[in-house]
Amino acid sequence: MIKQYTRQESDIENRLLKDLQIEILKNHLKIIFLLSIKRNGALSGYDLLQRTQNKYRVNLSPGTIYTQLYALERKNLLKGQVDSSGKRVYSLTSDGIKVTEIILSSRNQIEKMFTSLLE
Repeated sequence: MIKQYTRQESDIENRLLKDLQIEILKNHLKIIFLLSIKRNGALSGYDLLQRTQNKYRVNLSPGTIYTQLYALERKNLLKGQVDSSGKRVYSLTSDGIKVTEIILSSRNQIEKMFTSLLE
């Protein structure tokens, strides 16, 4: 039998799913940023904010974005530089390139891990 949801139940379910999506996204921003920069070249924090909002349809604060970028810089995975327009852009370091290659080559294992979380 298919359950009929009331509007209130449906709204609650939608909010819970959106909250879960935001939590998963926030916990994986470093990976998202590293891979975005690998695929697109040097990007600013604003570029990453816009790409993340457009792709995942969530609003993240600039503070959330820049906290992750600074953490990646401290780990020597990204290097921030001011470009010719005066905008700070981030590019991968040699360590960052290695990490993105490991992430991409481990895609199947990562997918299996997420799948097993839901079993």
